[in-house]
Order: sequence, then structure tokens, then C-alpha cells
Amino acid sequence: MLMITFAPCGQRRRTVPLAPSVLLAALWVLVAAGARAQSFSVLAGGLEDRDTAERSYTWSLDYQHPVYHGLGLGAAWINEGHLTNHHRDGLAGQLWLGTKFDRMSLAVGAGPYYYFDTTQQPGDRREVDSHGWGFVYSAALSWQLGHRWVHQLRVNRVASTDQPATTGILYGLGYTFRGDEGNQEDVEPLGYQFSALAGVTIANSFSSEKSVAKSVELRRTSGGQFEWTLAWLDEGTSGRLHRDGFSAQGWLARRWHEGNTTLAVGVGPYAIVDTFGEQRQKTRHLAGLASLSASQRFAAHWRGRISFSRVVGTHPFDSDVLLVGTSYAF
Repeated sequence: MLMITFAPCGQRRRTVPLAPSVLLAALWVLVAAGARAQSFSVLAGGLEDRDTAERSYTWSLDYQHPVYHGLGLGAAWINEGHLTNHHRDGLAGQLWLGTKFDRMSLAVGAGPYYYFDTTQQPGDRREVDSHGWGFVYSAALSWQLGHRWVHQLRVNRVASTDQPATTGILYGLGYTFRGDEGNQEDVEPLGYQFSALAGVTIANSFSSEKSVAKSVELRRTSGGQFEWTLAWLDEGTSGRLHRDGFSAQGWLARRWHEGNTTLAVGVGPYAIVDTFGEQRQKTRHLAGLASLSASQRFAAHWRGRISFSRVVGTHPFDSDVLLVGTSYAF
């Protein structure tokens, strides 16, 4: 049996972290991989701090790609809820081993976990975004519901030094893309998409302040899997702070159903302007932007689009941005 030992550490970060790029690059490889069946799952459930027995909620977005019989790679976004002095979530990359019997399957997975934790240091009342590494171990029982839909029951155990060790039990639904929906290399012509999007920004603070977000985006598509976007993002006003800025992202996209359905993962820099106080003072700084976006064509030139983005490495807080809207292709 192969044993992997991992020594995580927590640290305060105020620059754009490079560590999540390793996991994002791995996710890019999964999205760009060949025609093997891939699955995307949404799960939610309950979580417990193993030291204090405190309980909260948890949810996860999971993407998996089989490599060989019983062997697979996966990437997941895990939210660990709101524990006392810890609002933690992050990106995990896992190696999975499993077996199938009839319409059911059992698998175990393990891998590194890069987390973002809103916390207060001892003796300091200020809230900080602590970034660091941990490890996540998982077990999943899945059973086929229909041709492509799958039920899944999963247990996640998260370990990290000087941070809460948690156990989460989640249930959710997954959809399997079997790779037989047509040749994606030829279904999307060269061109552009202009998107108008609106939604909500959630600050990664203890108060989880919410504000109205909006964005306009120009996306360049190609006959291959690579796309790029230029976008203006207004994250809204939280308290006396207003944030907006411009981003540039590179994307890898998978297309199904003759190009009508797309799923893409993107990463890139985000130039931010923070405006705060009655004097409207401005500060400018650079952050990272990691995103997951899905679209569905509903007319010849029109698509519905939904995007989830994490703003990484910012002052005073990281933030999550959920946007929905329409795209026009030309």
C-alpha cells in the first residue's frame, strides 16, 4: 500500500498566491482530457469539528475524470461552513481508487487541499484571510439513477495543522458526460461572445456581507478547447467599501451536445480598485481570479450562462462571486 505523508501549514498571505495554480492546472488537464466519461456533482450535508464536536453545514462541487479501470483523478471545491473563529473553504485535488458492482460503485480518494480561512489570530481582534495547505480523505458510495444521473453519498475528512480537523457527510447528484456527444473540435466556430451578468458577491468575513454584483465580459472562442476573456467586474458595496476592476482569464472548455452545452475553468489576474470612506479614497492592487462557468445555448446566437468565481489574495478579504446572465455570440 502506498502511504503519503503531508505536512500542511497555515500562513497569512496578502499577495496573489501561486499554490492554487498547481491544483487549477491539474483541473485544466482534466477538462482538456480525452473522450472518457467525466462527471460533475453537487453535494451538501453536515460537518463536525472533530476536536470540539461543533457542527455546521458543508457543500462541495466535484469534477472527476477516470484514468484507468478503477483509477481516477478529481478536483473539488469544498466549503466547510461556519465554525467558531473559522470560515474555511478551498480547492482539493484527489487520486481516487474504486470498484463497481451492478449499478453501484465504491471509491476512496485522497489528496492536497489548499484552503482559505477567515479567522482571528490569538490576541488580535482583526479578521484575516489565512491561506494554507491541508489534506482531504474521502469515501464515496454512488448508485446509478438513470442513463447519466448518479446519486452519491460521501464522507470527507480534512486535516490541517493549527486549524480545525473536520468530518463532513454529504449527499448529492452527479451528471456523467460519457464523451459520445459528438466531435467537440468542430462544433464551436471561431468567434466572440458578449455577456451581461448579474448576481451576488459574498465577502469571506465572519459577517459574510453580501452585495449586488454585475459584470460585462468579452469571450473569444475557438475551434479548440482554449478560450480567453476580458471582463469588468463590479463586486458591489460592502459596508463603506466598494470594489470593482478588470480581469483577463485563460480558459479550457469542454463542449457537449454539438456545442450546445459547455463547461469551462478559467484563471487569471484581476486588477482591483477599492473605494472606501466618505472621502472616496482609492487603493489599487492585484489579485487572482479562479472561475468555473457553464453555458447552454437556447437560440441561434444566444446562451444562458452561470459562473462562480473566487477572488484570491486580496485586502481586506477574499470573496466569492456568483453570476448569471446571457451571452450573445457573433
